[in-house]
Amino acid sequence: MEDLMRKKRLSSTSLVIWKTIGAIESGNVLRVLFDSGGLHMMINARAIPKDAKDGVFPEFDKHRRIAGVDGVKANVFDSPTCAEVADKQQHLTEDQRKLLAQALKNTDKIFDGQLGHYKHEKVPLELIENAQPVFSKAYSVPKQHEPAFLKELKHLQEIGVLERTGPSEWASPTFIIPKKDGRVRWISDLRQLNKNIKRKVYPLPLIDDIVARRSGYKYFTKLDLTMMYYSFELDEPSKKLCTINTQYGLYQYNRMAMGLKPAPDFAQYYIEQTLRDLKQKGVEIYIDDVGLFSNSYEEHMALIQEVLQRLQAAGFKINPLKCEWCVQETDFLGHWLTPEGVKPWKKKIDAILKMSAPTNSSQAKECLNGLMNVQKLSLR
Repeated sequence: MEDLMRKKRLSSTSLVIWKTIGAIESGNVLRVLFDSGGLHMMINARAIPKDAKDGVFPEFDKHRRIAGVDGVKANVFDSPTCAEVADKQQHLTEDQRKLLAQALKNTDKIFDGQLGHYKHEKVPLELIENAQPVFSKAYSVPKQHEPAFLKELKHLQEIGVLERTGPSEWASPTFIIPKKDGRVRWISDLRQLNKNIKRKVYPLPLIDDIVARRSGYKYFTKLDLTMMYYSFELDEPSKKLCTINTQYGLYQYNRMAMGLKPAPDFAQYYIEQTLRDLKQKGVEIYIDDVGLFSNSYEEHMALIQEVLQRLQAAGFKINPLKCEWCVQETDFLGHWLTPEGVKPWKKKIDAILKMSAPTNSSQAKECLNGLMNVQKLSLR
């Protein structure tokens, strides 16, 4: 395996095109990290047999089965170990990286790339009074998008998000938006369902308050929860409500669908149930973005360890490619954070500088709002 990795120059977080003998039949051991789509799949490089040569995989055992035809392309993703995550943090000293690896070592399952499953509650959707079922027709799928649609449909069934179902009073249409990298964005049009379900409001924190009270920190870690909405299982009546109609049959969501009206409220409530009492220790939570702020490295290691243990025990997963560990400056919730306070984000400054001159009142208002936001941040 080491020779194979060295020959192909794969780093621990490389995404490369690999030629394999087939397509994924199970997403469990192979650990699909991102939504699949197009002509690509995510394969964990640690699942590659040690005797694999020249990029062709022999048949896996029953837990790592690959079947198909020669020549299918796949993205190889090597989910990092805790030590590898720590080693990537070159802004830290060697001793600091060792302490980080120590803090991460008991929570390695949280990085395995599989879909999370919140263990404590199921999501209950409640219909409004006198709600009338709505069964919508399936959207047509363009011929050129059929393979990608079917692949994503199969993938969502494999990881337990969807399952085939029978006759239903409720049904929402679904479509995909292809991405440039070959993956797709899966979208269920839940507008009619949303009109008939209650929203049990749970307040989201004010972003301005978060960034204002966290100035003066010395270390900051940003965690990104993997496919967070899909981590929450629906209760049985709610699964029936979340039926989708496709040209290939009816399917129901087992997990909380993106686009459901109360989804942000439930997500914020459940994650706060997991981490709420750590806020005074320096934890900030905004749906799937979790920030950890500390004034010393020792405190930060203890906080990282406690947060990851809580998240892992609750059934959440973390995307290691989107996390940042023990940094001083980075973006968080749309702002550029520094120990001295919030600074204008260069990405947003560049966007303003590249804006075309406004030609109507609406565009002029948009331009002025952008400039006012920059001025607001510069005064903090």
